[in-house]
Parts: sequence; structure tokens; C-alpha cells
Amino acid sequence: MRVVTLASAAVAALLLVAAPAVAHPFGPPPRATITVEGHDVHVAWQAADDDAAAVAAEVGLLPDEAVDAYIDGDIADVPTPEEQQALTDAPEIVDYLAEHVRVAQGPGECDGTVEPMADFIDEGAEVTFRCPRPVDSFDLTITMLHGRNEAYRTFAFTEDGEPELAAFSVETPTHTIAVDGDVELRTGWVLEGPALWVAVVGLLAAVAAVPGGFLWWRRR
Repeated sequence: MRVVTLASAAVAALLLVAAPAVAHPFGPPPRATITVEGHDVHVAWQAADDDAAAVAAEVGLLPDEAVDAYIDGDIADVPTPEEQQALTDAPEIVDYLAEHVRVAQGPGECDGTVEPMADFIDEGAEVTFRCPRPVDSFDLTITMLHGRNEAYRTFAFTEDGEPELAAFSVETPTHTIAVDGDVELRTGWVLEGPALWVAVVGLLAAVAAVPGGFLWWRRR
């Protein structure tokens, strides 16, 4: 695996916003896996089921009560498998992803295509971008759920022996990513062993360092 580096300005901005970064109660926030190969950038977005359901609520496909049912574990009130499949196939979800996940190379945006989805609630979605030139750096913008709650961040970590955290927040929705060859930018939540614990403990320490920081663990 080749090295992925974040532009220094993006890292500095991340350090300023890391504290209030957790919106999902008692679980991981939305996360992204980014792979780069040749002219193509692949962005896979995934979230806990209530956060994915919140996307459906954001575009008017689910009532807020259905999102609450995921949070509360009220199985009787969550969408049925057939209803989840209808959400997955809905053009509103595709349009939302196309609007809120974007890649730019230089002054222009790369053409994006939302790949066919198996189950948006449980498995998330992938957007593939075709850029005009081989990708050595690009600007990635993720604004998923920012309009619903400004506490939402999508997290991604580099895996190069010294993981670097990228948080796509309301304050910093865009990061410039420089790459060297074919690379993969993985989410911190798939790290194993000491690297995972360092990332999690560091995030908790950042939240604890801000007065009232742990209030961000709950949306309600």
C-alpha cells in the first residue's frame, strides 16, 4: 500500500474541530473508505442504521419516528426488508449522494456515478468518480447529513503506519488528498490492535477536553 497524505491545512483544521465530532450515540459516526486507481476515485460511505435512515428522512422517504425506532431498538417500527429495499432503489437517495459526495481535480469536478446498491441502510453506498487526468491529488467533499445536524462528521483514516484522521464536518467539508500510485484511504473503524485503540482513545480524550463535550454523544 502506498502512502496517502492529507494537505497540512486540512490536518490543522481537523485538529480544531475534532472535539465535537461524534453525533451517533454510543457508536461509530459515519465513515468513508476511499480508493484511488488510475483516473478513478471510489468513495464508499457507510453509517449506523439510524444515521442511514436519517438520510432517508432528510429526503422525505421516512418519518423521523422511523429514525427514532432504529435508535431505540424498536424493531416493530423500523422499515420492513421490503421497505428498506424500496429506499435503496429510490432516486432521491441516489440524488442525495450525488449532491453530498463530490470529487474535484484542479478547477473542475470529476464525473460521479452512484453505483447500484444492495442495501443502503445496512451496507451504505459507493460513488465512483472518473477524473480527466490520472489522480495524484484531489479535493474530496463530503456533506452527508450536515443539513440535518451540524454535529455530523464523516470520518476517514489513512493507513500508512502513522494513521492520519480526516473529519468531513460542517466547518471543514473538503480535504485535499495527495496520493502516490494506487492507494486506499481506510476508515479508522477497521483498524486493528493498538492503532485502533490509539485512535479511539485519542478521540474520546478530545471530546472530554471540551466543556460539555460528551453531550455530543447523544442527538437528543
